[in-house]
Amino acid sequence: MILEALFIVALALVAYPYLVYPLLLYALTRNRDGPAPPPPAVELPPVTVITSVYNEAAVIVDKVKNLLCLKYPTDRVRIVIASDGSQDDTVPLARNASQGHAHVEIIDFETRRGKASVLHDLVTRAQTDIVALSDANTFFEPEALERLTRWFSDPEVGCVCGHMELIPAVEGSRNESMYWTLETRLKQWENRVGAVLGANGGIYAFRRDAYEPIAENTITDDFVLPMLIRKRGYRIVYDSTAVATEETAPTISHEFKRRTRIGAGNLQALSWTRDLLRPSAGWTAFTYWSHKVARWVAPILLVSAFLIALTQMDAPFYRGVAIVGMVLLAVALTGWLLERAGRRVPQGLAAPYAFVALNLALVAGAVQFIRGKQYARWSRTPRGTESAGP
Repeated sequence: MILEALFIVALALVAYPYLVYPLLLYALTRNRDGPAPPPPAVELPPVTVITSVYNEAAVIVDKVKNLLCLKYPTDRVRIVIASDGSQDDTVPLARNASQGHAHVEIIDFETRRGKASVLHDLVTRAQTDIVALSDANTFFEPEALERLTRWFSDPEVGCVCGHMELIPAVEGSRNESMYWTLETRLKQWENRVGAVLGANGGIYAFRRDAYEPIAENTITDDFVLPMLIRKRGYRIVYDSTAVATEETAPTISHEFKRRTRIGAGNLQALSWTRDLLRPSAGWTAFTYWSHKVARWVAPILLVSAFLIALTQMDAPFYRGVAIVGMVLLAVALTGWLLERAGRRVPQGLAAPYAFVALNLALVAGAVQFIRGKQYARWSRTPRGTESAGP
């Protein structure tokens, strides 16, 4: 009887963040309007756009060109691209691409310290009240920066998250796009109740006075930085018209490495932002528990339910659940073997493979964090048809 109860509770808690919460949030917010942007300012506010890079020679020229095409007065924007100890041609390529543009600065930090340290250095030395952050492989639409900065005429707004459109790089990467579609919907609905969680790392901006210095070992800076701003009482706003694009990882194996890092960052972020889980945080507490924490514990609950089913194989229902679990694992293993062999994973296998792999990545990341094996320095995730190497 106890095992049956535990089994039901485990499956219910797994279903909650992926099925129940989205439906519940939609029902609660469908008759609500999101915050309206302030009236256009007479003059656009000065802003510093910062991109921290590491070994991004493959995309850095396109990134510089993209930032130079922003529809923003050059006397109101400063573009800073900082290399965190790159060992390829990132720096000379960036300098060559930015020649003749006085509002662009290329900084070469020879010692690799990690993204959080670089961002902290650049944010604290910024001379503007507003700072925008981006990634090397993220490309802004021309009006994106203007649409981010317009919100800061409202003194209650501390951070603005833009909208990221993921471009499937190759067959099999559609699953990340499907996942991102759900994430985008949730962000839209959470925005309606003033409870946006974190930001899209490739496109967001914040008020420098609201910035809370982040630790040099911060793993998920695009979650921690906005949430610390929220903790100080400022609002986080999501603007779906401030658009940027980014290619997905070419394979689920490549995405696994990034998700493992995120898994480690989840526990770290939770320890720094746990005050926002208290009922006094209102809607933010509700969305934080439902959208984030419930997902973070889902892999453990899934394993628990599977193990319970294995111990109750005499009962037809549990035997069926155990068989489904074993088939799912077999499909995931097949997908992994196909990728290891350099072959494309059929679309019918890719979705279950992605589900298993990315949940395992969260567990692997949590284990790394507990063991102290996860570091703030990152290795870039290959995009498009790039190879990650061994």
